[in-house]
Amino acid sequence: MTGDATPELEKKVRGMGCHVIQKPLHLDKLDELIEQARVFISADRTLSEID
Repeated sequence: MTGDATPELEKKVRGMGCHVIQKPLHLDKLDELIEQARVFISADRTLSEID
């Protein structure tokens, strides 16, 4: 999200189960987020279309 995102928008995004990452994003933070997701999400989980 950019700095001009409103608190309401951040709440909506989090409510959809998304992570909120403020810009600028440093690569070490990205690595940390990927590792957290890898541990949290089971290996047999697949993507599905969202309407």
